[in-house]
Amino acid sequence: MKLKDTALIACAAAVLGITALNVDIKTPAQYYALHPTEVTEDGAFITLKVENSAEDDVILEGRYALASGESVFDVANRVLNYEGVPFEYKGGRNVYVQSIDGIDEFEYGAQSGWLYTVNGEMPEVSCAQYEPVSGDEIVFLYVDEFYSKGVQG
Repeated sequence: MKLKDTALIACAAAVLGITALNVDIKTPAQYYALHPTEVTEDGAFITLKVENSAEDDVILEGRYALASGESVFDVANRVLNYEGVPFEYKGGRNVYVQSIDGIDEFEYGAQSGWLYTVNGEMPEVSCAQYEPVSGDEIVFLYVDEFYSKGVQG
């Protein structure tokens, strides 16, 4: 091999090495955490709305990617973090939503707080246990009086 060829190969290897070091490879979960509005490979998505009915205010509304195995909580947590909306909760498998966008539980009285619905129905399990399917409409709703909104637990 000539010196010129060796130098060319070394230069090409250096360029490839630098390129490989700068490529940020992510798992699908990591990618969709950073790009929640992107459509997944299988086209799965949900519609997420966060609404404060006490003030008749929509905090967030949009269509977001749904990765396989995600719960309602997983999607909401990912999207709210991405959108910069403060989100406080406690618990593990039985997540309890304490606050979204600075609107806290009991802020409007003893019966006020956050609940969630999927396709207009209130599931009987925690949002961390409910796995939505593509096309589901998820709403996190702040109510000032739980029973006055026509929602029965």
